[in-house]
Amino acid sequence: SVSGTAVTAHLQINRGLLLCHLINRDLRESGFTPQQEIQVQFNLPPNFQVEEGVISLYKPGETQNLQLVQQEKTLVVTVPQLESYGLVEIPMTN
Repeated sequence: SVSGTAVTAHLQINRGLLLCHLINRDLRESGFTPQQEIQVQFNLPPNFQVEEGVISLYKPGETQNLQLVQQEKTLVVTVPQLESYGLVEIPMTN
């Protein structure tokens, strides 16, 4: 789930990575309205564990490291700002 209603999240598992595509749907004639402090929460897929490493956020023209909070099988990542699109990459093992 994603805090706020203007951002949609799509999850994908690919080659040991949990990928979360974030799409800002708040588009106006003047451009996207940036979304602030987006909290993304999802359940860890069965038989997977978060691998030690860097949680990355890729946005057009920028890469950021993020903090991950894990509470048992629930993962929470906070994205400070999203203009149009972002991709959160979490290394996983199974």
